[in-house]
Amino acid sequence: MTHRICYNVNVIVSALKDLGVESIVNVSGSTLSSVKCGGVVDLIIKPNSTSKLIDALSLLNAYNVPFIPIGAGTNTLITDQGFRGALVDLSKLNKFTVRGNQLYVESGLRLPYLAHKCASCGLKGLEQLSGIPGSVGGAVVKNAGSFGLEIADLLLSVNYLDLPSLSERVVDRPDLPYSYRSSSNFFKDKIVVGATLNLTPSKDNLSLEISRYRAIRLSRQPTEPSLGSVFKRTSSGESAGYYIDKANLKGTSLGGAMISTKHANFIVNRGGATATEYLGLVSLCEQTVKEKFNLSITKEIDIIGEYHLDQ
Repeated sequence: MTHRICYNVNVIVSALKDLGVESIVNVSGSTLSSVKCGGVVDLIIKPNSTSKLIDALSLLNAYNVPFIPIGAGTNTLITDQGFRGALVDLSKLNKFTVRGNQLYVESGLRLPYLAHKCASCGLKGLEQLSGIPGSVGGAVVKNAGSFGLEIADLLLSVNYLDLPSLSERVVDRPDLPYSYRSSSNFFKDKIVVGATLNLTPSKDNLSLEISRYRAIRLSRQPTEPSLGSVFKRTSSGESAGYYIDKANLKGTSLGGAMISTKHANFIVNRGGATATEYLGLVSLCEQTVKEKFNLSITKEIDIIGEYHLDQ
């Protein structure tokens, strides 16, 4: 069946080409999300600079095309219905500049790569975050963290694009309302384009430290395709996985999706899973934990597109 879109994509693709912005039409969500499932997205655009990003978004606004920014797709699920609009892939915003112990990095660069580059430059600070597979922009928005360190602990400032005005602005760390895995919707109607980090000069073997943290993560987490942790820690500070495990849900499957037997806060794709199956297990975890422990657990993942689960 031919995939239909609600605007003249050929006109938009041609205009994007004139602007020097790469674009791809009718892209499967399975190629965009780390859990390897999802429906068709009308259009992907890949600007390679902030100025190109502004040009592209001005064009999309002119044609009333809805858009959503996307980073590495490591905690983003695209529903089986796909997305009728454009996903703004920021992966080509991937430059960084070192000035002393300060680092300015664009939002599309992945944390593992950045951590290794900083280690080779003798800059300490990112080792604990090196196993997080996402991008810098996603980490800034979500206040990503690992092994007791959050990205907020390293930030000096964040550069972002204000969507209503399409102008670039800077916010200093003290003005960012960070909390556990949250920036309190500060970045709503904004796109993070870069961040300045404060690191520490070091002569330690930082690559060895990165390898040590990687080994710990691999021992604790599944290797099958997933979106990482599905739920945030509970209000009591306990892992949501603890309650999912205690509810005897480990190993529960729905089609090709399964609650990991290695870590209950992970839902993995064993092969051929759909986004609806993944979401079905998310709903099962939420309902069961609520019923058994009178506790609400909050999703850590982002969901793009509409979906309906049978009740």
